[in-house]
Amino acid sequence: MTVGQRVVVQPTWPCGGCPLCASGDYIHCQDGPDFAAYTGSSAGSAGYAEFVLKPDWLCSPVPDDLSETRAALLLCGLGPSFGAFQAIGLAAADTLVVAGLGPGGLGA
Repeated sequence: MTVGQRVVVQPTWPCGGCPLCASGDYIHCQDGPDFAAYTGSSAGSAGYAEFVLKPDWLCSPVPDDLSETRAALLLCGLGPSFGAFQAIGLAAADTLVVAGLGPGGLGA
């Protein structure tokens, strides 16, 4: 990464070394570091904070032609829904009931 580069940030801080992380299932890692131990505060550990402290491997570059509005949907807005659809084998013509109006439900 470079200073000023636009990125999307994973919402959690996984350990990167456990079996879940090794399989790419970072969101379910139970061994991530204690954020407050690094900063003295639990504030600013998520992607919507003004400033965050994250290792570079948790940041994905955003292409120049992608707006901030659309880039913001890549993780919390569409990521969980997309992963769930893949896990259950949902196809484009299938019917699905969505319960919940949070980011995951709206992404569905």
